[in-house]
Amino acid sequence: MFNFKYFYILCLSIVCIAFTSCGYNSTEEDKYPEMAEFPKVESDELYLERFYIGLNEIYMFDKELVAISFNDTQIYAITMDHNFLKIDSVKISSYYYVAPDGFIYYKNLKDIIEKVHYKTKEHVTLELHPFFVQGLYQKKLKELAPELNFNEFEKSTSRLKDSIRDLAAQYHFDEFKKSLVPDINGFLNIDNNAYRTHGYTKSGGTIITTDYGEFYMPKEINAHQWHKEFQSRITAFALFENIPELPRVIKWSYSDHIVTDALAVFDEVIIDNKSYGNHYAFSFYPVYYRYIDLELEDKTARFKAYDSGFTIVKSPTGNNYIICSDKEGCFSIHTK
Repeated sequence: MFNFKYFYILCLSIVCIAFTSCGYNSTEEDKYPEMAEFPKVESDELYLERFYIGLNEIYMFDKELVAISFNDTQIYAITMDHNFLKIDSVKISSYYYVAPDGFIYYKNLKDIIEKVHYKTKEHVTLELHPFFVQGLYQKKLKELAPELNFNEFEKSTSRLKDSIRDLAAQYHFDEFKKSLVPDINGFLNIDNNAYRTHGYTKSGGTIITTDYGEFYMPKEINAHQWHKEFQSRITAFALFENIPELPRVIKWSYSDHIVTDALAVFDEVIIDNKSYGNHYAFSFYPVYYRYIDLELEDKTARFKAYDSGFTIVKSPTGNNYIICSDKEGCFSIHTK
């Protein structure tokens, strides 16, 4: 007779063995439920204040630091002294470039590139280069297919219309190469992750400098040359290979200012398990509550942290400190 009780026990044992072999750990309760959880701390000497600046986005000038602050949906360029103390700020936008002359370039809501000086607040709106005002791509399409509506034409995916688009893009590419590229003596895509492919840049646009002025190019350019051998497009940005990029301001290297002896874990518990994997294999990793002592210049604080790692960085002068959590962000450390 089939024994369901033993079958149940066997199945449960197999599940337990499977979970254990996949890294599942037994869990415990929070040992210190009343302890302050980061970013709160328990201390009579120290307290934390939100620091809305990415440590990777701090730029060095002679006497100041200029940092990019991401505060909710607002983006500011913050001028600080070398103690990380705020001096001034100016509002910018995403897609930005900090130039050595103190101007910060950024894209506005109309896809136009502007620049503002972090000190003087001088504001300049760049002009679209006259080459792009001509509408050469659209004009060539109209010439090749005068009976077709341009907007409807661009949405179409038929082979005939694709070939006409390629002809118009080739014409635009040739004119770009002949009329504009020889005038450009410097350029920069205003996005740290800009890339050049398929006839456009994933950026806020491109700054170009010429002997007769500074301009911007639109972020999308319908100009390419069809490479028949490789069945691919050579974009207009391939023509920039021998043009130097505009110089950038040196970033402040926070990795040279990391404090390694200020934090000490005095206890920890596995509070949970999280899984990762795919349909064919999976595993677990433990999630910890860590109980941490913070000590800086003989001043102390204590807190607990859920599944988080920490980095403490000191300012260039060494007088002020920032603590960053990979879960909660960065906070400046102050004395009460």
